[in-house]
Amino acid sequence: MTTQRDAPPSIRFTSLTVRYGDDAVITDFSGTIQPGEFIAVLGPNGAGKSTLLKTLLGLLKPSSGGIEIFGEAPRRGNPQIGYMPQLRSNASSTSLSGRAYLHAVLEGYRWGFSWPSSSRDDVVLAALKAVDAESFMDRSFDVLSGGERQRISLAQALLGQPQILLLDEPLLNLDPRRQGELIEMVDSVRKKLNVTVLFVGHDVNPLTQVMDRVLYIAGGKAALGMVDEVINSEALSRLYDAQMKVIKVEDMLFIMAADQRTIEHGDHFH
Repeated sequence: MTTQRDAPPSIRFTSLTVRYGDDAVITDFSGTIQPGEFIAVLGPNGAGKSTLLKTLLGLLKPSSGGIEIFGEAPRRGNPQIGYMPQLRSNASSTSLSGRAYLHAVLEGYRWGFSWPSSSRDDVVLAALKAVDAESFMDRSFDVLSGGERQRISLAQALLGQPQILLLDEPLLNLDPRRQGELIEMVDSVRKKLNVTVLFVGHDVNPLTQVMDRVLYIAGGKAALGMVDEVINSEALSRLYDAQMKVIKVEDMLFIMAADQRTIEHGDHFH
């Protein structure tokens, strides 16, 4: 574990309640995330994982309670945060190279700030080197593999040398080998740059070797802790407000309803 337990927290949640429309995404949640921690953000589809990221980015305001990011309220364009959105299919249609794409980001709009032109080359190259993308950085984005595109997207999140990385389901549409490669890359970047990572996913199993703790969102509630503290039958039953069972087979975790009729593939724990 690479955290700095004596340092002020990267993120502090205090009695946080977040609503999206009429739905409570998180209710009365408190907890802290330390510098350098790798946090897996998990939960069923529609539980509010992406909504939490939007709140951290200052795009949504808490209904009550609060969030502190290095002691300050979330705000749009916070350079301390690097954000890697879900990679949409239309993101692969550009003919720009990875390097050109990052230059375009710096020259245009990146969460509210731009970069001086004199240092753009150095900034872009540093981000590409951090994700080992030099070998394909001048190839057209639309011919890159899914894993290569995700590395370019991760490089984009690193522009500006953020202290927190918010990664929204980066494993989508990647095969297991590419998933493993990306997870290792994110963990390498975390250790090299000592950044805090919030990694949104559907499956805890690929992340168990790199994550420090899990933030699980379900049923309008959230729990933050070690895997065995959060992903167990009792804790998940409280979150879902229904009887849940967690079964461990070798090193793999499976979640199912207590009546055993429905395995929670929606949470994508395999």
